[in-house]
Order: sequence, then structure tokens, then C-alpha cells
Amino acid sequence: MPMRPPGQDYRLLPVALSVLAGAALSLHADWTGRAGALAAASPLLIPLLAGMGFARERARRAAVGSARR
Repeated sequence: MPMRPPGQDYRLLPVALSVLAGAALSLHADWTGRAGALAAASPLLIPLLAGMGFARERARRAAVGSARR
């Protein structure tokens, strides 16, 4: 099994992106004064983006596992 060099672990990338997206939505809502829909949408982004990242990782692992067989 090939070893990844340190610093190339992307498992936390979806979580980091969702946190940044939530912060951007919050700032946008503060600047425009429209906090209703944007504030309601930001907590939904975290599980959505994290789920997409985990699904991508599972698919990658399945492809690697089937290539080894």
C-alpha cells in the first residue's frame, strides 16, 4: 500500500470548505441585511458538503480495493 506524504490527507477538506462557506454566507447576510434565508441555509451546508466528501472518499477506496483484487 503506497504511503502518502505528510500534509496530503484530504479527509478534513469537506469540513473546512463547509466552515468557510458558512462563514461567507454569514458575512454576506451581515453586509446585506438579509439574514433570513442565508442564515437558515448555512447549517445545512456542513453536513451536505461533508457528506459529499465522504462519499467521494468511499468511492475512491472502493475503486482502489477492486483494482487490488
